Amino acid sequence: METGGKTRVAVVAHDAGGAEVLSSWAKRQRDSLFFVLAGPAVKVFQRKFPQLEMTSFEDLKAQRQSIGKLVTGTSWSSDLERRALEWALAQKIPTQTFLDHWVNYRPRFETPKGLVLPDSICVYDEEGMKRACKEFPSTKVELVDNPYWEDFRSQVKIFEHAFEEEHTETSKTSRINLLFATQPIMDAAKRITGDERGYGYTEFEALEKFLEWLSPKFPDIREFRLRLHPSEQPGKYDHFIQSYQGKLSIKVSPNEDLAIDMAWAQWVVGADTMALVLGAICERRVYSCIQQGGRRLEIPMHSITRLFE
Repeated sequence: METGGKTRVAVVAHDAGGAEVLSSWAKRQRDSLFFVLAGPAVKVFQRKFPQLEMTSFEDLKAQRQSIGKLVTGTSWSSDLERRALEWALAQKIPTQTFLDHWVNYRPRFETPKGLVLPDSICVYDEEGMKRACKEFPSTKVELVDNPYWEDFRSQVKIFEHAFEEEHTETSKTSRINLLFATQPIMDAAKRITGDERGYGYTEFEALEKFLEWLSPKFPDIREFRLRLHPSEQPGKYDHFIQSYQGKLSIKVSPNEDLAIDMAWAQWVVGADTMALVLGAICERRVYSCIQQGGRRLEIPMHSITRLFE
């Protein structure tokens, strides 16, 4: 950290994935922090910082003389982090970005003026290191522990214990609590390829394909819970829920905290979402339902079963 009064760290996030990592990182810091947050990141930080105080990007710029470092996540649906990086780099403020996935690294830093890259990028495993170094050979890439994964595992254990105490009898049955984590695949494909089916499948096709595969196993399912991605709107999957009435009870998760759903679930299913990673690190049975011909699963974890690849 710089001296001479520049002792505060600016933390900037919009999308939920980066916000989860950054908020867990921020909990471990002793420096004074500015929080510049928008979109799904607000709820993520409020969950971990009950007395959270935020500032705007414009107010942050007005306090430039007190800022010794800027730390960001990355976003799809906003340019907040990229604008903050551009500003901080122009002001010669040290910058650091935490990645939260293994895909689409370059678009996370693209602006109309070209790439805007921080002084350093943080990743959490050797595969992330390899991909980031390949994409950004002139940028420092650091391999660090993922603070969100550490926090998440701890939270799940707490909720597991509470769940077992409340549901002693049902927890002993062999029937399965199944968590299906959705994601806006068409939006991502449109942004990257220009085509909503540019990944070779959509979120609706992935869910339908999995339900077809699951059909003979319906009696084994105690409850099927859909967990919507933070950027998806309520009601998006209502037609699927209605079409399976009388066959399978599908409910949308009421929980904001994924750790609660993870503690409840034995199976975690999705296409290529971070929920699969969290299921794997919590030792759940994890399945990817990307159909044949779809863009391959990018998560580099062998414990995830590819159902249709």
